Amino acid sequence: MPIKDIKKYAKLRYRGNETINDRLKLLYDQRHRLKADQVELQGHINFLDEKIQTYHEMNASVEAKLESK
Repeated sequence: MPIKDIKKYAKLRYRGNETINDRLKLLYDQRHRLKADQVELQGHINFLDEKIQTYHEMNASVEAKLESK
């Protein structure tokens, strides 16, 4: 959560229960940001997994050629 939102959240909490809806909005906004980050990170992980698989396949091919000599 950005520092400005943390400060805003803390001030709202200090003011009491009349700010619950405002605090919920901040929390939902943060959850939305984190979910977007999660999607982006999963894309990076998927790319790396594909790259790793490609290298495993390439390595197996090279080893098979070496063994056939």
